[in-house]
Amino acid sequence: DSAETDSLTIEYSTDGGTTWTAYSSAVTVAQDATIKLRVKADIKTAANGAADGDIMNVELVATAVQDDGTTAEVESTTEDPAVVDVVLADGVDDGTLGSHDSGKGDTPKDGEEVARSGYIIATPVLTLVKTSCVIDDPVNGTSTPKRIPGATIRYMFDIKNTGTGDVDNLTITDSIDGNLDVAGTKTSAKKKENETSCACATEPTTDISADATLAGQDLTIENIDVAKGHDIGTAAADNHTCVSVEVEIK
Repeated sequence: DSAETDSLTIEYSTDGGTTWTAYSSAVTVAQDATIKLRVKADIKTAANGAADGDIMNVELVATAVQDDGTTAEVESTTEDPAVVDVVLADGVDDGTLGSHDSGKGDTPKDGEEVARSGYIIATPVLTLVKTSCVIDDPVNGTSTPKRIPGATIRYMFDIKNTGTGDVDNLTITDSIDGNLDVAGTKTSAKKKENETSCACATEPTTDISADATLAGQDLTIENIDVAKGHDIGTAAADNHTCVSVEVEIK
C-alpha cells in the first residue's frame, strides 16, 4: 500500500447486482442468501500526489451481530439444551488473497470475515527523442551522404514508455524546417513497435504514410501505439516505438 483513496463508499445488493443501496448500518442476510458489496473511490491524480504504480489496498470486514444490530455475536462457551448454541465458523484459510491465516490479520472463529482487494494506478510514462540522419544525396548516393540540396533526411521519433499502461492512437505533430521540401515524393512515415531502442539509420518496417498528413510545413502522424514498459511488481523494461519520416532538402 503506497497511497490513499478519496471519497470511499460502500454499496450492497440483494438481487445479484441489479440494484445497489448505500451501506449505512447492519444488513440482514437471510438463511442461505447472498448479498454483494462493492467499493467506490476517487483515485488521486498526478496533480495531487499520485504516481504510476501506486497501490491503494481496501479491506472489508463483515461482522456477525446480534438482533440489536450492533452487538457482535459471540460463540457459546457451554452446551445448553435450553438455548440455541452459537458456533462461529469464520476464519478458514482458503489460500487466496484475503485468506485468514495469522499473517493476514484475521482471527478464526471471532465472527469477523475479511476480504481484501485494491486499486492500482497504471498509466503510461512517455519520453520523446527526435534525431536526424542523411540517407542519400545526389552526388554521393548512399555512400557517406551529405546534407546538401537534393539529399534525403530521415527524422526518427523515438517514443519510450516506462509506465505500466499502454498508449493507443498517439499523435505526433512536428513543424518541418522551411529549407526542407515537404512536397517531395520522399515524404512518408513508417513505424515499428515494441523495440528495445530506435536507430535513425534503420528504417522502421510498417508503412503508415496514410496516417501522415501535411498542412503547409506542419506534419501530423497518427495511429501510433506504445506498449507499456512493465507490469506492477516486475522489473522495468522500457518499450520503444520508432517512427520515421523522410524529407528532401531543397
